[in-house]
Amino acid sequence: MVHSQPIPKIVSFNQLFGTLAKCKHYSTVISLSRNMFSLQIQPDVFTLNILLNCLCGSNRPDLGFSVFGIIMKRGFQPDVVTLNTLLKGLCVEDKIGDAKALFHKILKEGYPCNEITYGTIINGLCKTGNTCEALEMLRSMELEGKYKSNVIMYSAIIDGHCKEGMVNEALNIFSDIVGKHLSPNVVTYNCLIHALCNLNRWKEALNLFRKMVDHEISPNVITYNILIDGLCKSGRIAEAHKLFELMLQSGQKPNVVIFSSLIHGLFNSGQPEEATGLLEKMLGLGISPDVVTFTILIDGLCKDGRTAEAHKLFELMLQRGLKPDVVTFSSLIHGLCNSGQSEEATRLLNKMLELGISPNTVTLSVLVFGVGNSGQWKEITKLLKELQNRVQMGRWSSLSPSLPLCLLLSSSFSSKATKTHPRVSPIELFKNSAEDDGWKSSTGTSISVEEAFRRYHRLVHSQPFPKIVAFNQLFGTVARCKHYSTVISLFRNMFSLQIQPDFFTLNILLNCLCGSNRPDLGFSVFGIIMKRGFQLNVVTLTTLLKGLCMLDKIAEAKELFHKILKEGYPCNEITYGTIINGFYKTGNTCEALEMLRSMELESKFKPNVTIYSAIIDGHCKEGMVNEALNLFSDMVGKHLSPNVITYNCLIHALCNLNRWKEALNLFRKMVDHEISPNVITYSTLIDGLCKSGRMAEAHKLFELMLQSGQKPNVVTFNSLIHGLCNFGQSEEATGLLEKMLGLGISPNVVTFSILIDFLCKDGRTVEAQKLFELMFQIGLKPNVVTFNSLIHGLYNFGQSEEATGLLNKMLGLGVFPDVVTFNILIDGLCKDGRTAEAHKLFELMLQRGQQLDVVTFNILIDGLCKDGRTAEAQKLFELMFQIGLKPNVVTFNSLIHGLYNFGQLEEATGLLNKMLGLGVFPDVVTFNILIDGLCKDGRTAEAHKLFELMLQRGQQLDLVTFNILVDGLCKDGRTAEIHKLFELMLQRGLKPDVVTFSSLIHGLCNSGQSEEATGLLNKMLGLGISPDVVTFSILIDSLCKAGRTVEANKLFKLMFLRGLKPNVVTFTILIDFLCKAGRTSEAQKLFELMLQRGLKPDVVTFSSLIHGLCNSGQSEEATGLLNKMLELGVSPDIVTLSVLVFGIGNSGRWKEITKLLNELLD
Repeated sequence: MVHSQPIPKIVSFNQLFGTLAKCKHYSTVISLSRNMFSLQIQPDVFTLNILLNCLCGSNRPDLGFSVFGIIMKRGFQPDVVTLNTLLKGLCVEDKIGDAKALFHKILKEGYPCNEITYGTIINGLCKTGNTCEALEMLRSMELEGKYKSNVIMYSAIIDGHCKEGMVNEALNIFSDIVGKHLSPNVVTYNCLIHALCNLNRWKEALNLFRKMVDHEISPNVITYNILIDGLCKSGRIAEAHKLFELMLQSGQKPNVVIFSSLIHGLFNSGQPEEATGLLEKMLGLGISPDVVTFTILIDGLCKDGRTAEAHKLFELMLQRGLKPDVVTFSSLIHGLCNSGQSEEATRLLNKMLELGISPNTVTLSVLVFGVGNSGQWKEITKLLKELQNRVQMGRWSSLSPSLPLCLLLSSSFSSKATKTHPRVSPIELFKNSAEDDGWKSSTGTSISVEEAFRRYHRLVHSQPFPKIVAFNQLFGTVARCKHYSTVISLFRNMFSLQIQPDFFTLNILLNCLCGSNRPDLGFSVFGIIMKRGFQLNVVTLTTLLKGLCMLDKIAEAKELFHKILKEGYPCNEITYGTIINGFYKTGNTCEALEMLRSMELESKFKPNVTIYSAIIDGHCKEGMVNEALNLFSDMVGKHLSPNVITYNCLIHALCNLNRWKEALNLFRKMVDHEISPNVITYSTLIDGLCKSGRMAEAHKLFELMLQSGQKPNVVTFNSLIHGLCNFGQSEEATGLLEKMLGLGISPNVVTFSILIDFLCKDGRTVEAQKLFELMFQIGLKPNVVTFNSLIHGLYNFGQSEEATGLLNKMLGLGVFPDVVTFNILIDGLCKDGRTAEAHKLFELMLQRGQQLDVVTFNILIDGLCKDGRTAEAQKLFELMFQIGLKPNVVTFNSLIHGLYNFGQLEEATGLLNKMLGLGVFPDVVTFNILIDGLCKDGRTAEAHKLFELMLQRGQQLDLVTFNILVDGLCKDGRTAEIHKLFELMLQRGLKPDVVTFSSLIHGLCNSGQSEEATGLLNKMLGLGISPDVVTFSILIDSLCKAGRTVEANKLFKLMFLRGLKPNVVTFTILIDFLCKAGRTSEAQKLFELMLQRGLKPDVVTFSSLIHGLCNSGQSEEATGLLNKMLELGVSPDIVTLSVLVFGIGNSGRWKEITKLLNELLD
């Protein structure tokens, strides 16, 4: 095609690229497009759409946005396919925040969208765990009635609910689909069947399968996989087999997963022959077994005592090029140990290590017990030492033969233990533990660490040893004081003395391990409890559950909880409460609610106020406040009394949403039900009211708090002081500080930081510094926020030396600057014109690995651009991408503005394209910069087109936009268009300001319409807008040029009457006019008045007056004025010298000219 002459039309290229894209050869399309562009073959909207689709398909939606920018720049209208492709690309990359932003922009800007657009964002939300938000979006779409929901959207939401454990809600949504005459597809059914199987709800799962078949929806291999696997796991092998036969009859070919599930099920139900027979059937159908299949078979044969066959299968695995995993090895090692082949087991471990597979706790435990039972103690010791050496050499980070392994060993060898008890120095023991804990004693508790060690020392030195109950009492007391590491240390020592723990000892140890955030070690202790045949109680299991939840290991906690229920282990309301609390703390509130409903349905345990409060709090934190309020009503309806925590959660959430009426009603309801609000309740409401500016209500609540006998804390006072400071009520804030001290409440660092920040913003840096010094006097150490506020204040009011001194003090106190501190310093240096120093500080930040944010770059880029160092600014811009920071609209605005100001228009336009390509949408400031740049470049027609484009797209406009365009049109002499623009401004509710009127007056004056300009000044005064010096100067200049000196003089006097001081420009205009009119004596008087008023004339003022004096034959005065000019340090320019040379030359005084020029040269 590219070698044809002429080159074919773009439609031919589109057909080729489209075909390739449908085959998912995305990289080929991208490569061909690049080549096509290099040949200057211009793409159309379809070409660009195909390319955009390929980029998104290659997981590069960022580049897709660049193509989108080109589509926009070329004036093509983006269609629904373009936007859907971009949306899908972001969702595939899990960039759900960016996807949501794009979706809302599509709706807001009125870009085309359809059901697929909604379906794409709904699917994206579901896949990232935002199912509730997806459902809300679906309901909103249905409510608007513009687009119809379809089965794909519903399936995505059903799948999301199922994955989050909300199966009943998913079934309700399924009924909703059917009720709306939408036909569920195989995907919908698969999602529900899978969820029901996971919950052992077989009757419903199989009913759904039958319903699916009845509705002529063919089950696929996934449907059969789910059901067969579930039935096998629950031991219903006969049903699984029937389903397998049905699958074959229906023409569906089973895959390796189905065979693996069936083989596993047959082995578990004691049918090894049938399992191996199924392997033959599998091979007969041409389906190759994978690692999982082999592992199941090896494990099953080992458990059946057929280790020789298992070993053969293992060898076959290796021959087929399959690499066994840790589970395969553990199964075979276990089998060999159980059949007394410990040497073969040890050899297999070596084989495992050769293949680079790290043994896990299961592998090691199997080996320890297996080899230990054969009495080969030396082999065990040697094996463990070898493994420990490998760990120390860094071979495996996963292995750590610490306390749990020691416990396993001790548990295995207790019968062989020596009866001699080696004594350990209690001083050494105490030293080791104290170093672990990082402290020496605990005050305010029932036992200190020293006392714990003293008591332990007495116990272990008694002969004979006391009964284990004595140790349990000591360990229990120490554990209640949360000295967990001390208990663990004492237990380790007790174990080394061969003192055997009982069930209670192990429970205490398990609690301490979980309390030390080591539930993994807690499970080792749990294993010992099980191995020793102790009866598990609810405390043990709930402790383990709590330990996992504390570490946010919610998946493991869920697994343990379901195991507790499945195995019939003891549990109670606290067990349910623990897992529910864990769910909500990790953001799985919907799952927590599902579990609550399940608990209520089973009726075995009753949910209590703690459980409901946890779920209500979770809903509130996830922004689902209405759902939380419904739960609250549900709770009250079940005659459960909410407590102060329940109310506090809801009040806090309502305050955050500014739903004050409901928050205060809830507060009153709380009081009516005789539930006393606590300091948190009052602080929450007061803080919320202060933040929303309702200070009077906050004060009333504060007084009510005092009347009710509740003592406010420092948080309450901080909220009130902050609120008063925000509204400029500094006296009241200071009064509140005194009241705080009067109540015996010490202000904290936050209190001082609030006051210092306010004083700095108010320009009262001296008072702020006094307050800062007071902090030290009362023993408070300022934090980084305090220093930041004070440094910022000092810089803003020109006290840069004091700010630098404060930075040194900050470092001296060991308070390390954060990114905000550096941003303040860089901003201060840039504003002070010291961009070179700011750049050095930035480089120092980079060298030291200091965190940088977008604000840091924005400040420095802006400073460099204003300083004309745009090349350096562009390098910084590129650096942002290198360190993974995405520029925002402020970054682009600064750089575009800088480039425009220094005439780099092409670069500025290119940057705008890059901005659009990155999905950063221009704001009103961007458009203002662009319009201003075009106007300054004399391209007002283009500027006007851009303005009209803003109007068409509904872009926000501000007064600056209008002022820029008015000024541009005035300078271009297009005054007719200005009046239309002025009317449009008024229609949009924008009030013209002094800049608008000055620009209009300037335009009218330049076009010789001084009469209209004067009329506009009167209109301006009538609207209450005060003209400034610029406005008067423009008019005076126009009137002077029109010879209307009387009016110009009146305006000059009016300036003084209105309290305005004429500037150098105003005086120069009048002096120039008077000189040209031959009224040099008046001009000289005006010049003297100018000097009296402290204004320094510039070169133009001097040149105008010298010219006037020369023209009126006063060459001596002109020469005297030149000397005055030089005295004031004003350098004459070529105009001044030309005027003097011609002026004095005309009078024939050539010697004076020569002398003058020589003096100037000197």
